[in-house]
Amino acid sequence: MIHPNSVAYSLFTTLSSDATLVNSNFNIDFHEVWNTDSAKAPWIGVYLDGIEIDPHHTQINAPWMATYNLQVFVQEHSFESGEKAMDRLHRAMTPVFTAINSNRTLDGTVNHIIGMEIVPFERNFSDEDWMFTDILDIFAEVFA
Repeated sequence: MIHPNSVAYSLFTTLSSDATLVNSNFNIDFHEVWNTDSAKAPWIGVYLDGIEIDPHHTQINAPWMATYNLQVFVQEHSFESGEKAMDRLHRAMTPVFTAINSNRTLDGTVNHIIGMEIVPFERNFSDEDWMFTDILDIFAEVFA
């Protein structure tokens, strides 16, 4: 069956229980309000963006296929420069990838992760603080 919250929550627990992310003082939120406080960076926000469902109209007995689009927002900042903020953001992505790679079925809630894409999201500068955010789109399939 299709369980949207189970899949998204599994991604959140995968990230929030990863030793490298925890020891690197990442703040990790699940479906929370957008972070605007640089004191919380490095910050990760986990969200379910949508589910595409194919009910297989021509094969009534075949299981439905659901493709989940999960979003992981990764945010870093620097008081020094935009270049430093971008460097920190890119370095922050590595442990996120590693954590996701360690659990490609998201605790068995999906068959497998079929792809990921990094999308630049926001570049802010205010009060001598550069705050940069990228989105990691994760696509996962499950037969239900």
